[in-house]
Amino acid sequence: MEYAPKFNYIYNNEIKKYVIENFPPGCGQFQLFYGKNSITGSYKKPIVSEFKKEGSKNKIILVGSNLYKPKLKITGPFDSTDTISTKEFNTSSDPLQEISYFEVPQLLYCGMWDIALEICNSDLKEANFQIKNEPKIEGITSVSSKEGGNVTINGINLYSRVFENSSNKLSGYRITLPYNKNCNVIEAIPEKGLLICNMEPSKVNEKKKNLNLVLTIDEKYSTNITFSYESPSISYVNQTTFPSNGEAQFTIIDDNEIVKSNVGHLSFLPKIKNISTSNTTGQIVTITGVSVHTKKIEGSSTVNLPISIYVGSGENIAKCKNPNSNDGIHLECLLEPGVGRDWPLSVSIDKYTIVEKNLFSYNSPLVSGIEYNVSGLVTLFGYNFGRDLNKISIVSGETQIKISNVNDSCLQFMTPKLLHGLHYLDITVGIPDHQNIQKQYEFAVKPVILKINSIPVSGGEVTIYGNYLSPRAAISFRSPRGTPSGIPCNNITIYEDNTILKCNVTGISGQEIKLDGIGERKTTSGHNHEIFMSIKGRNAINPDNITFSFYPPTVYGSPGKSENRLITIFGDNFNRIGLKIFIGKEQCKWPSVLKGYEIITCFLDSVDKNQKAEYQNKTFGIYVTVDGQTAELKNNFTYYFKEEPPVPKEAEKLSITIPPSVVIIAAGVLTTAYYIIYKVKRYIRLKKIEKILNKKYYE
Repeated sequence: MEYAPKFNYIYNNEIKKYVIENFPPGCGQFQLFYGKNSITGSYKKPIVSEFKKEGSKNKIILVGSNLYKPKLKITGPFDSTDTISTKEFNTSSDPLQEISYFEVPQLLYCGMWDIALEICNSDLKEANFQIKNEPKIEGITSVSSKEGGNVTINGINLYSRVFENSSNKLSGYRITLPYNKNCNVIEAIPEKGLLICNMEPSKVNEKKKNLNLVLTIDEKYSTNITFSYESPSISYVNQTTFPSNGEAQFTIIDDNEIVKSNVGHLSFLPKIKNISTSNTTGQIVTITGVSVHTKKIEGSSTVNLPISIYVGSGENIAKCKNPNSNDGIHLECLLEPGVGRDWPLSVSIDKYTIVEKNLFSYNSPLVSGIEYNVSGLVTLFGYNFGRDLNKISIVSGETQIKISNVNDSCLQFMTPKLLHGLHYLDITVGIPDHQNIQKQYEFAVKPVILKINSIPVSGGEVTIYGNYLSPRAAISFRSPRGTPSGIPCNNITIYEDNTILKCNVTGISGQEIKLDGIGERKTTSGHNHEIFMSIKGRNAINPDNITFSFYPPTVYGSPGKSENRLITIFGDNFNRIGLKIFIGKEQCKWPSVLKGYEIITCFLDSVDKNQKAEYQNKTFGIYVTVDGQTAELKNNFTYYFKEEPPVPKEAEKLSITIPPSVVIIAAGVLTTAYYIIYKVKRYIRLKKIEKILNKKYYE
C-alpha cells in the first residue's frame, strides 16, 4: 500500500494546526517535509496488555496497542541461542495494531524455551515468558506376553537432541520397566509424537498387568505410563471428515490392521461447558467444550470453518473475535468490551449453533484506591467500571450519587453537600437482571477546613468553617511538643448544611500538672498547632494548611520588685509550657503560673547597691514568653530600693543626750509610724493594681 501524506491546516484561536491524512504506520521517530520546512515527531510507544502462549501449542498471542511489526526472539535449552523467524498473522490486516498471532516452528527439544518480544527494534523486558517442553505419553499399544513385539507409544514433546545431532539417532531414548526390562526404541517420529520400541516377552513369574513404563529422553526428561501385556488397544483414532449428524468416519489401527468404518448414529455436535470471565475492557477468553473445532481435520477440502461467537442479547451484544481451537476442547477468542453478568453465550460452528443461557459474566467492579479534591470531587480507581454512564450507579443508603465521569479503571462524582461522615457505597454496573456489584465499599467523606478561630488558653468554643463537616469527626490540635493524641475538641455541633462546626476545648493549667509531669504536654498554650479532623482515620482536607492557635499571652503590669525578690506579674493567657520571663535584660527565675492563667510569680536577683543609680527611678519592659508566643509591656516595671534612715552628724551626737527610756519609747513610736506608713503605701499600691487589673491599662 502506498502512502502519500496530505497536509491540511486549520486556524483555531489564531493558531495554525496541521491535519495529516493518509499517514503511514510505523514506529520510533519520523520527519515530515513540506516545502523548505520539516517537522520531527514520534509514534506512540507500543503497549503490551497480554502476551502469552496458547494452550499446549506453539502459538503466541499478543494483545495491546501500537503493535507495529512485532518480532519474537526464542532462546532454547542446552545453552544454544537461535533467532527463529516467525509467521505473523493479522498485523497487516489489523489497522488498529491491537492484536497479533505468531505461530513458531515446533519447539521439539525438551527443556525451557525463553520467548522474548521485540517491537520497534527494542526488546520489551516485561513481555517475556518461558515455554517448558516436557515429554508426555498419552497412549500405548499392547503386545502378546508370550511373543512380545513392537509397542507404539503416542505422546507429545518426544524429541531428543541426539536424534538430530548424532549418527545414532535413537541413543537419546531409554525405556525401562520392572524386572530390569527394557523396550528398545527402533523407530522415532517425534514430529508426529510417535515412538516404536521392541518389547521382549514376559517371563512366567513376572507380573503382566499395570507395569510402570518409564521413558527417559536425553538422560534428563522423564515421563511414564502403565503398560499391560495382552491388553486390547487402539493406537489412535483419526477423524477424516467433519461429521454431520449421524455420520462419522474413522481410521482405526487395531493390532496393526487398518480398518475404515462408518459409525452410524454418531453425532459430533459442538457442546459448550463453560467460558472464562473477562475484564470490562475486553480480553482473550477461553471457551471449554466438546467438538469446538475451528478447522476441519487434515484431508478435508476446506481448512477454516465458518464460526461466530457472541455474548449478550438485544442491544447488549459483544462479539468475540478471531476464534481459534487446536484441540477441539479449548476455544479462544478476543472478546469486545462490555459489562454485566449472566449473559447468554452463542457459538455458531459451521451450521451448528449453541446458545447457553446465563453462562458468561464480565468481572465485577473493584475499587482499589480513592482520591479526594478540595471542591468535593471524588475519584475512585479500580477495575471493571465500564464506559457507559447509563450502566453504572452508586448508592449510599437511600442517597443516589450522580456520577460525572467513568471509564474502565476510574469513576468520578461530586460529593453531595449534605453527605458527611462514614458511608458504605453499593457500586452497580450493568442493566437490570445482568448487574455486577461491589457492595458496601467503605467511603469516608473527608471534611474540608477553610477557616478556624483562636481561643484563650483557659479553653472555650472553637468555630471551624468549611464543607462536609461532621459531628462524627474526631478533632484535636497537635504541636511538635504535644502528645500524639493532641488537645481534644469535644461536644461537636454542626450548623448551616455542614459548613460550620463548633466544639469545646477544656483548658489545662500548668499549675494543675503533677510533680511527675503527667499531662504537661496537653497544657493549652501555643500557636500553629496542626489540625486533625478525621473520619475513621482519614484526615480532613486542609487546602491552605490552616493551623490552630491559642491567644498569645498579654501582660498588664507588675507592682515592682520587693525586698524578698518575689515578683508578681498580672495579665492573661499564662501557662507553664515554655514559660520565660525577662525584666529588661534580667531573667526572672523559677516562674510559676497560679490558677486562673492570669498571675505569674518569679524570683528576680537583687540589684547590686553599686548599680543603684543605674536602676533607681527608671522603668523597664516586662517580657513574658509562653510556648513560643511572647507578650511585651514596655516601661512598666520599676525597681524599688529600701530607704535607710539618715545617720546623725558627730556634733549633734555630742550635744544631745537622750535618756535610755526615751530612746526606747521613741524607737517604738518610730517603728509603729514606719509600719503604718508601710501599710498605707501598700494599701494605695494594691488599689492601684486593682484599678489596673480592672481597666486593663495604665494611666
